[in-house]
Amino acid sequence: MRLFHYTTQARLESILKDGVLLPTNEFKTAPSPTGKRIKAPIWLTANETMEMGAIKPVMHNGECVMLSIDEFTQYFGLYRIEVKPSNKTLSYNRLTRAMGLPSNEAKSQEDVAIKHGSKPQTEWYGIVGTLKVDKFIGIERYNNGTWESVKYSTTPQE
Repeated sequence: MRLFHYTTQARLESILKDGVLLPTNEFKTAPSPTGKRIKAPIWLTANETMEMGAIKPVMHNGECVMLSIDEFTQYFGLYRIEVKPSNKTLSYNRLTRAMGLPSNEAKSQEDVAIKHGSKPQTEWYGIVGTLKVDKFIGIERYNNGTWESVKYSTTPQE
């Protein structure tokens, strides 16, 4: 099975500079309403074409707007990092339990993802922890409907 982490150009530059892929910060900005600390994951997907969850909404004229894939790519750049599954790789259900995400929140997240074309139960995986760049299989850039290989260094940049 091939697994990917989708990201933006700015985020990829940070990952390569630091030499490590860190967990998402989404639970730092939107903590659980239960007050429980949620362990942030590194989200992965088995979707080799496009993970719609990677296309984040943006604010435009005070409204939350979803961009098309091409618009998102134009403004932010769209990349995917291929990683090798390991014993730390968890399926969506196992991951949300390991994160400490309350089941009603996991279900809500899953419902929103499905509405936007994702398939969490069959395609979403993740890791609770970090992933060093030297563990990446490859990096690709989205360009006009195709994925192109990107050269990168596995050594953190100064």
